[in-house]
Order: sequence, then structure tokens, then C-alpha cells
Amino acid sequence: MKSILICWLGFADLKASAGNNEFGLGPIGQAAIAMNFDEIVLIGDHPKSENTRYLRWLKSKAASKVFLYTVSLSGPTNFGEIYESAVNVVDDIEKKNDKDISLTFHVIVQPLFQRKPFFLKKKLAFQITMCYFPAYGFGSKISR
Repeated sequence: MKSILICWLGFADLKASAGNNEFGLGPIGQAAIAMNFDEIVLIGDHPKSENTRYLRWLKSKAASKVFLYTVSLSGPTNFGEIYESAVNVVDDIEKKNDKDISLTFHVIVQPLFQRKPFFLKKKLAFQITMCYFPAYGFGSKISR
């Protein structure tokens, strides 16, 4: 079964990759090292130079294949656009892979989490396991 981590690339992640010690490995880096994934799929709306630096940094930390979906948002708190972007990425991943995949969604607990999480977009039978990453949030492991 192929395991895939899906994450939104955030400012804490970018700061960690820039060497800001206050952020340690950042939320994604911590999850990528703590758990073994075949692939890490990032979703982000940052400038190309920042995305490139982060991808290079993450590939040096994790053995997983790393992919980036770049999206455009009208603002960093436009949750409707974030939701739609995430749903589109999950749909694309499902189309590119057979049904024998395990998806883990790295979700930071904040007001966004109070809205419908993008991994609950369909009425399908999923097994959900919550994984706690200190100071950064939760990763929800979803398997069919």
C-alpha cells in the first residue's frame, strides 16, 4: 500500500527551511521525519523561489518522493479557495493512483480546522487515526 502525506505548505515550514531555529523542522518536516511515507504532496501558494528552496530542503531531510501543487489564492485566509484547492489535489492523487493508497493529511489546529476538513469531502468509508506532532498540530491518517 502506497502511503502519501498531503500538507499545506505554510509560513512556519518556509521559515524552518530558511534556517530559522525558532521553527525547528517545521510542521511538515517534523511529520516527514517522524513517519515514513512513499510520497509527500505539498499544496502551496508561495512564490516560486520559496517553493524551490523548501522542496530542496525537504528532499534533503526525507527519503520520500516530494511533489508540489502550486495554487493561487486571493488571500491566505480565504478558506473556500483553500478547501477547493485541497479537494482538487486529493481528486488528482486518487486519479493517479490505484485504490491501494493510504492518505495522511497534515492539519494544523486553528480556525480552519473548525470548518469541514477537505479529507471528509466524500461519503466514503475511511479509517481515521489522529497523530499528534507537538507544537504544530495533528496529522490524520486516512485509509480506505
